[in-house]
Amino acid sequence: MAWRGKLSQNLKEIRVLLCQSSPSSASTRTFVEKNYKDLKSANPKLPILIRECRGIEPQLWARYGGGATTPSPQGIPQASLRLFENLQRGLRLLASFLVFTDSPAAGPNLGLDMGVERGVRLEGLTEPQISKALEELVKVGESLKA
Repeated sequence: MAWRGKLSQNLKEIRVLLCQSSPSSASTRTFVEKNYKDLKSANPKLPILIRECRGIEPQLWARYGGGATTPSPQGIPQASLRLFENLQRGLRLLASFLVFTDSPAAGPNLGLDMGVERGVRLEGLTEPQISKALEELVKVGESLKA
């Protein structure tokens, strides 16, 4: 299972959606309980998000890089730039209403890469099948980089 160590090379984020109590999420819960620690220790900087919501269909989502990224200006982290850009956009929109102008100044193009996502429905899959689905998502990420 060498692919487990390649998660952070091929993915930007993993999200697991599941219900805490429904039978349809039982194998997904088992997968998370058995594999989260190993996946995280092999990929410590990769966000692996577990989202629990009552009644949700179990799903596995992978986010990939969508293209070339530009470096952050002055070394500011990308997340901070996204937050700043969203705040700036909101303030410009608000200012356009307050000053009664209909053309707020365009914000800088920061070259942010939000990536591409792919999801897999996990309902009815066994824990080994979920592991195989994750492996396939890693392979997709590898092919996107080529």
